[in-house]
Amino acid sequence: MRILKLTPETKNNILEDLLKRSPNSYGEFESRVAAIIDRVREEKDAAIFDYTRQFDGADINAENILVTEAEIKEAYETVDPQLLTVIRKALVNIRDYHEKQRQTSWFDSKENGIILGQKVTALARVGVYVPGGKAVYPSSVLMNVLPAKVAGVDEIIMTTPPGRDGKICASTLVAATEAGVDKIYKVGGAQAIAALAFGTESIPTVDKIVGPGNAFVAEAKKQGKIRFIGITNHRLPLAIEAVESGLYDTLQFPFSYLASEKDKQLVNLCREKNVGFICMKGLSGGLITRSDAAYAFLNEFDNALPIWGIQRESELDEFLSYQENPPVMDEEMTALIAH
Repeated sequence: MRILKLTPETKNNILEDLLKRSPNSYGEFESRVAAIIDRVREEKDAAIFDYTRQFDGADINAENILVTEAEIKEAYETVDPQLLTVIRKALVNIRDYHEKQRQTSWFDSKENGIILGQKVTALARVGVYVPGGKAVYPSSVLMNVLPAKVAGVDEIIMTTPPGRDGKICASTLVAATEAGVDKIYKVGGAQAIAALAFGTESIPTVDKIVGPGNAFVAEAKKQGKIRFIGITNHRLPLAIEAVESGLYDTLQFPFSYLASEKDKQLVNLCREKNVGFICMKGLSGGLITRSDAAYAFLNEFDNALPIWGIQRESELDEFLSYQENPPVMDEEMTALIAH
């Protein structure tokens, strides 16, 4: 522990140290992190193995990057029993807290046939980054993994940097196992964040990345190009700008058979840029009453996923029938839309 006597000089030194930790001061890392991300995206496993040798001094390869059951068993034999008791007690407290935050789906049918509701669905796979190096963070494991477990995430992947011996700290492994992590990989730094975002031969891509880290990890998260995120936009110029930026995985935009030619060009632009196109207001907020024509029109765009905005049970029955017998864009429907 370091004890400082507060004087004008030490106050300034403390402030300077805190400002150095600010995310706003990560600019000096941008180019270095960008290079790491780009290399991992291109070379995958080969890149993360090389970076692990450079930064962590560990010889990690496809055979030993994934923590084994034997390593977990060894960790339980090594960890202090009192620490294990503390981890299990903290686990119960953290889980109980997040259980109270859990959201559930609900649906309500009105007398006039309108259905209202909200469906809450957990992500399929989440990546948890746990720092290593100078300190041990079993608490970070618990606080980042348990909310995902409570939410019902199907698979939780954890990455954490190994020591020079290629091993993970015993308390970190025990905390991860107790919390319910499915797979643990021996990789840290910006290269771990990139691996979780893009996937490698060994590490699967995830839907969301959580967890603390150093300046390199923070910068890797900050750079939008490694975060698969969507954007919702109602203005065409801004939607085009978002698609052109290369920062987004999906675009959600109002689109129906009332769309203009420029709107249709936006759909084609999304295809060219490999951006998913989600059609909001497929029935134009109730203005369109011919659901068969609306369905047939959007079926013409193979890269478009519609959100219909169904409000009545009769409409729901119609759209369910279209799954078996999809309407086809014929002359009558073409004329209707043109009119």
